[in-house]
Amino acid sequence: MFQHAWVTIYHDSGFKGKFDLHKKWDREFYRLAAILEEVDELFSRMQKTLQRYESSYGEFMNEALIEETIERMEIIYEAEPENQDVASKIAKMAMCIGNWEKAIHTLQPFVKTKNAAILRDLGVSMIKFYPKDSNEFLKGREFLEEAIEIDPMDYDAYASLGGCWKNFNEEKARNCYKNAFEINPSDPYCLGNYLIYEVRHLNNLDPISLSQPMIQSAIEKCNDQIELEINLPWAFFDKGLFNLFLGEINESMNSYLNGLKYSTDDWMISTTLNTLDLLNVVKDQLENIDMVKKLVLIGLVFRFNNGDAIDQLQNEYDSKGSKFSQPIIILAGSTASKMESKMQEFNEILINTFKNFKGTLISGGTKSGVSGLAGSIQEKYPDFINAYGYVPRVIPYDNVEIDNRYKEIRRTTGTDFSIREAIQYWVDICISDVDKRRVKLLGIAGGNISSFEYRLALILGIKVGFLENSGGQAESLVQDPKWQNYTIGKNAQLRILKNNEQNIINFLSK
Repeated sequence: MFQHAWVTIYHDSGFKGKFDLHKKWDREFYRLAAILEEVDELFSRMQKTLQRYESSYGEFMNEALIEETIERMEIIYEAEPENQDVASKIAKMAMCIGNWEKAIHTLQPFVKTKNAAILRDLGVSMIKFYPKDSNEFLKGREFLEEAIEIDPMDYDAYASLGGCWKNFNEEKARNCYKNAFEINPSDPYCLGNYLIYEVRHLNNLDPISLSQPMIQSAIEKCNDQIELEINLPWAFFDKGLFNLFLGEINESMNSYLNGLKYSTDDWMISTTLNTLDLLNVVKDQLENIDMVKKLVLIGLVFRFNNGDAIDQLQNEYDSKGSKFSQPIIILAGSTASKMESKMQEFNEILINTFKNFKGTLISGGTKSGVSGLAGSIQEKYPDFINAYGYVPRVIPYDNVEIDNRYKEIRRTTGTDFSIREAIQYWVDICISDVDKRRVKLLGIAGGNISSFEYRLALILGIKVGFLENSGGQAESLVQDPKWQNYTIGKNAQLRILKNNEQNIINFLSK
């Protein structure tokens, strides 16, 4: 639009004008052309973003708002029962919260319209709602096939049909995902499933190596969705998968962590776990996939009390150590040498704080920072406290000592200190079958690893207390608007604790 205006003005002034343009004005025209090109690109990007936002109608709302909106739209629908646009929006929003029955009931009257989008959404809802061995499930699959016949460019229908075939015919599922990918190679859902099934078909990671530019493009699309708060939690789970493919494990774990945060139902996390299980054929080649699976399983256990997830953790990832007794306190935070003087300020208070505590203490297992503090607490109260320290298999620093005052040191497979240790102690907590109300985390300052520990605990529904003015990631998290809702209310999950014994004792014991 703007470039067209420039061409018109430049043509009239530069070519049809009564005099030749001075070089200065010629340069100004070209400078303006560059600016207008950028403006046009920005407008085009905004238009595409708004279209994506509109197409994800309902996905940016929370469950309560979706239900409220459905109620309002049903008033319109009752007055206009033949209004398929309103029916489609009601069904879409119902699908966002997993109310497949409502979506089916709303869309069924419009089957004869032969609207491809309606048939697709009805098909998806039916295969989600009905048992896989039912006639209704088969009918849902037929609706998806019919939607594709009507609109052969509907990549979403192809991808959904692929999901329908997953448990019955892997080759058909693979072909469906391949068709979806060929129609829209930049769509994260299409690309992710296409790569998974090609990897399974070839039994190697070559498809991932050859698709890195497309993976980067899909990550950018996920970031756009996350910024707009649409397609959640899937944008986080898709991004986490792509980060895993690229070997970016910290980014992957943080994406999956946020996916857990935005999951509102058990099936969302279970679906993600099933996707990861499909990659078991290359787990020896795909580094760190076990760590991602552990995180997802931990989310299932603590977010939705999923017994199958506990069994899977026990069967696949049990450290074979003794089970933890309750209550459990996780002591996390800084182990940096620059924090040692500040840590001394907390030592006496915290050691006295645990004088009446009986239970399990979990920390880092070295003599540095908070980990050394946990060792001192174990040493002071050996008859009442069992301290467990988590360290990597290989300690890469000469100046870091294992603290043998702990009751037990548990080693992970890592070759450096990382979030791997935090994941393993949560696995061991899950296997110990504890009441999450009897698990708490006490945090002091900390860096990136501690930040992950803090956020994971909050997402799992664990109460977290930070010592006042300890700084570091503890302070940053409290100030982060995305996490401030955890600090609201009388029974806030995240609390700032004044540095006196009674405040800390109250947090640990109540």
